[in-house]
Amino acid sequence: MRVSFPWGPDHHAAPLPCSSAWGPGTRRMSAARPAIALDRASKVFPGGTVAVREVTLDVQTGEVLVIVGTSGSGKTTTMKMINRLIEPTGGTIRVGGRGIGNGHGNRGA
Repeated sequence: MRVSFPWGPDHHAAPLPCSSAWGPGTRRMSAARPAIALDRASKVFPGGTVAVREVTLDVQTGEVLVIVGTSGSGKTTTMKMINRLIEPTGGTIRVGGRGIGNGHGNRGA
C-alpha cells in the first residue's frame, strides 16, 4: 500500500504512517493491480475551496485502509470521489483497474 495525504490547503505534514511493510510513498513490486488506486486525486469546489489536494494511494485486494483526520480534512470527500458520489477535479481514480469519473484523467483500461 502506498499512501500520501497532503490534506487541505495549509497542511504541510509528512505522509501518514502506514502499517504496510512498503510504507508511504512506495509502490509494490508485485505485478498485481491495486483494487483501488488514487493518483494525485483532488477536489476543488466552486468558489475555490480545496477539499482534497493530490491524494495518492494504492489498496490491494484484502487490505484494509482507515482514513483518520480532523474535521474538514477531506476524509469524506475522498470516499465520495471513490464511490462516485462527487467527481474529482484532478488526478485519477481507478477501481479494479478501470478509471472512474468524468474524464479528469480517469480513462478506463
